Amino acid sequence: MKSSPNRAKQVLEVVHSDVCGPMQTPTFGGKCYFVTFIDDKSHFCVVYLLRNKSEVAAKFAEFVAFAETQTGKRVKTLRSDNGGEYTSSTMAKFCSDRGIVQKFTPPYTPQLNGVAERMNRTLVKCARCMLEHAGLPKTYWGEAVVTATFLRNRCPTRAINHDKSPHQVWTGKKPLLANLKVFGCHAHVHVPKEKRTKFDARSVRCRFLGYSEHEKAYRFEELESGRVLVSRDAQFMEDVFDGGRRDYHQREVVVIQDEETTDQDSLQSDEDDKEEDDEAARDEGFEPCSKRHPRTQSLEEAVEVPSAKRQSRRQTLDEMSAVAREDGSFEAAYAVVSVGEMPTMFKSAMESSDAVKWKEACDSELESLHKNDTWDVVPLPKGRKAIGCRWVFRVKEN
Repeated sequence: MKSSPNRAKQVLEVVHSDVCGPMQTPTFGGKCYFVTFIDDKSHFCVVYLLRNKSEVAAKFAEFVAFAETQTGKRVKTLRSDNGGEYTSSTMAKFCSDRGIVQKFTPPYTPQLNGVAERMNRTLVKCARCMLEHAGLPKTYWGEAVVTATFLRNRCPTRAINHDKSPHQVWTGKKPLLANLKVFGCHAHVHVPKEKRTKFDARSVRCRFLGYSEHEKAYRFEELESGRVLVSRDAQFMEDVFDGGRRDYHQREVVVIQDEETTDQDSLQSDEDDKEEDDEAARDEGFEPCSKRHPRTQSLEEAVEVPSAKRQSRRQTLDEMSAVAREDGSFEAAYAVVSVGEMPTMFKSAMESSDAVKWKEACDSELESLHKNDTWDVVPLPKGRKAIGCRWVFRVKEN
């Protein structure tokens, strides 16, 4: 007797299912099992977390409603093992009412339910690696399994005999891969203006858990409170995990910024929350995933030089000097005044009286960038323009 039947000709003609568990460590929600439903034609997989096996019938009904609505097809056959969760009267009645044929494998022959058995084994293997890489405890296995299923549906597989992913065969559309992130990494999630006061933090430190099922957004766990957040506005730190195996501070480099922030810009209110959140995230000590480079802090910005325009009364030079000496900024302020006009371009720097010093500084900066492996040379995508940059010359205090 052949161990495997012929492949289905269309989506939902045959659905494979199997339950995995119980797990020794339950999830935070008390789930100890998971059940998978795999379409034979596309190998698209849907997974549900369970408290106990008796929930399988209800989850299958949920899967049927979802699958038939999304594909416009009807489930015809359910193939599973002989477990009580599949032979129960509730499951039998539901399948009978829907005209779904149940096919069971003989006892002690898991190889005859190979599609579902292999899928569960693959998901467990992926989830185990994800937890280990992120340095997370086993209580996160549910989040890891769900995310592994999401990713596996978007990867090409030899099981469908062509270079398409299960998601593409299931939906007829290519999956979007640009927004995929590393499971378990840390992120700063933006807090909307409606949910914070004037002096509240504009972002919260979170852990990335996966992708939202109902919104085009990500799922996070707030590190401080443990609550789960759903948001699409976040700055990811994809090399920072709870395990702490990678020190992202070592990768921090100074990159030249094309524009400088003026005092007038800094006095603007909540006009651009996104850019200000990026700066707040940089203050935490990481590089955002966006293409923009962090701005180098100049001497004028680092030192607050007392200014008569910002005082409610006139101050004498002696008073200003006394204030500056108290906070150690007098020498820095004097240096800013004494160096004269800064070069605005590389050409003007090379033509100045300090050309030799500027050249040494430029060479040192370039050597540092190469040493830290700051960039990779890659082909410019078709239709895209490279982002320009320029030198910014400043005399910095030691």
